[in-house]
Amino acid sequence: MNKEYIYRKAIDTWGAMSQVDMAIEECSELIKSLIKRRRNPSNPVTTDNVLEEMADVAIMIEQLKVIYDYTYDDTSRFELLKKQKIIRLLRRLE
Repeated sequence: MNKEYIYRKAIDTWGAMSQVDMAIEECSELIKSLIKRRRNPSNPVTTDNVLEEMADVAIMIEQLKVIYDYTYDDTSRFELLKKQKIIRLLRRLE
């Protein structure tokens, strides 16, 4: 399965701005499910919902990478920023 092809097809089908709106909506749904999970941590339904929403957000982030001209290699601006933020997190933990 070529995920990048699927992401590009979704963007071509529904439009870039529509997919940006969908990314916003999916992030909102993840936030809502996290709050519900925090209120009721022993409920397996809320745990499953968090995982489902995380998957949705991950897919939308991949589409945002396509929309905003992310290149799929380790030298992209996105990957460099991500590495810098991980290093910053590590420093804070030390």
